[in-house]
Amino acid sequence: MRMWLSAFLLLALGANPTRALSQSPQFRGGPTLTGVVETRGVERFGGVAWRFETGSAVRSSPALHHGTLFVGSTDGVLYALKAESGTLAWKYDAGAPIASSPAVAEGVVLVGSRDGVLHGVSASDGAPRWRLEAGPDLPLAWGFEGWDYIMSSPTLADGTAYWGSGDGRVYAVDPQNGDERWRFDTGGRIRATPAVAEGLLVIGNSDGFVFGLDAQSGEPIWRFETAGVRLNSVDFGFDRKQVSASAAIFEGMVYVGSRDASLYALDARDGTQRWSYGEESSWIITTAAVSPDRVFSGRSSSGIIRALDRETGKQVWAIEAQAYVYSSPLLVKSTLYVGQGDGDFVALDADTGEERWSYRAGDAIYSTPVVHDGRIYVGSDDGFVYAFKAAEELPLHRAVFFEDELRPLSFFGRQDSHLVMRDFFVTRGYTLL
Repeated sequence: MRMWLSAFLLLALGANPTRALSQSPQFRGGPTLTGVVETRGVERFGGVAWRFETGSAVRSSPALHHGTLFVGSTDGVLYALKAESGTLAWKYDAGAPIASSPAVAEGVVLVGSRDGVLHGVSASDGAPRWRLEAGPDLPLAWGFEGWDYIMSSPTLADGTAYWGSGDGRVYAVDPQNGDERWRFDTGGRIRATPAVAEGLLVIGNSDGFVFGLDAQSGEPIWRFETAGVRLNSVDFGFDRKQVSASAAIFEGMVYVGSRDASLYALDARDGTQRWSYGEESSWIITTAAVSPDRVFSGRSSSGIIRALDRETGKQVWAIEAQAYVYSSPLLVKSTLYVGQGDGDFVALDADTGEERWSYRAGDAIYSTPVVHDGRIYVGSDDGFVYAFKAAEELPLHRAVFFEDELRPLSFFGRQDSHLVMRDFFVTRGYTLL
């Protein structure tokens, strides 16, 4: 019923897309990965502008460049879509699933594939330009750790592309031709995306360590040991070690989550811990969104989206999403946007955590959104890439019809199930008719 109603509203409202400009050419918009964007957001939901169907789950986060949206799918294809209409411009077959987010550098699109290859592709037509083949994935301490959904994405900074691989190495390459400038071996599988700021590169690995490297030379500056290093995953029955979340760097501080259930604030100069915020066991796979006063992150099994004071690490607010949160939150002005494992995409008031609006996709949303100029672009495990638009004048009015006297006439299901359906829509802002 939810899918039918969404389709009906799309037809009723029509598509009146705003023009997308070049504002997010790589994961989270820039090399610091803070996830704070200066643009016009979608404070009031105006419907689905378009959706594009790929061949499998879309866990890659899109990159937006000069009106073109680049996004990978686990069907092994990199798609170039016209951001205004969602029509296909070209596609590139990587030969293996893509869960890495693309980055665009002077006419070249860089993206990693699950077989350990970093691809360089022409942004204009999808023709292959170069490829860097890393080694095979290193084994994990506990064997199969599960939920290995997101891969490292290339980060562009000062004319260099940085990328982490399952072989445990960080690679620095020329984005135009793929020539290797340096590599650093962390010793453990890498799924995190490098964060780069003021000559410092920060990245975590599967052994529970976070590394600070010289971005120009690859030389190690510091190494931080999370609590997960000393935990034995066998004792818990699930992974407690990996740092698969990407770090965010802001004003001399590093913020990074771990599967040991802690979010750490580290001094960027030497990697010393300033504070940490932990739960009993719930992973942090998301990259934190960091503003001057808050740090926002989501969790796995507890399903909590939380805002912390940036200086002290004390909780400001927390909400239960009722689903895993692997999509990294994005902050635009006073609105926080994040996808959830139940398929909900939500817009939250960043000051209070209250929901402003939500949309239910056909499956989980692990992709991190791109927000620009009144549009949101995000992928889903239902195989679609979605473009949501802002309500230009009046907010989108959504309603659900319910007649209590008709419940005894129902042929299917328990009568009380209709009350559950009614309440579901009403709590999500639908007017009861």
